[in-house]
Amino acid sequence: MGLQALLNECSRDDFEELLFWGRVSGTNADYYVAMGVTYKHQYEFPTKTFYFASSNDFVFRAFRDMNKLHDEKYDGLVGPFIGDSNHIYFKDERENKADEEAAQEVAAVEQDPLDDTPPEDPNKGIVYRSLIEEDRLLYTVMAVENDC
Repeated sequence: MGLQALLNECSRDDFEELLFWGRVSGTNADYYVAMGVTYKHQYEFPTKTFYFASSNDFVFRAFRDMNKLHDEKYDGLVGPFIGDSNHIYFKDERENKADEEAAQEVAAVEQDPLDDTPPEDPNKGIVYRSLIEEDRLLYTVMAVENDC
């Protein structure tokens, strides 16, 4: 029923084929993973979009982008999944500060165009976010997909 609901909600441009990818067991709830495949306008390989649902509600949602800030921490996470996609493994204190800094930049006063250009911030555009179980689940799905 959850896959049918995903088919009904998505537009025809999201994917051409929807496949059940698998189930990942958790201590409190399980995760069900689906894969949408698009073949049109792909040169060599089809594009894949992954969706997940919890056994608590069976509502499929697309994964967020891969959280690259915590790449070195993924392999250190051991033990079973919990079943709560919002469970925080590592809290990033910079997560809320980035939102505040963006608001301050918008409120900044315009500079004179003849003034020197300030140097580029190397961290500009980086979105800080905590490492949550959804990120770990995506990392695991992508690792299995890569190995297969």
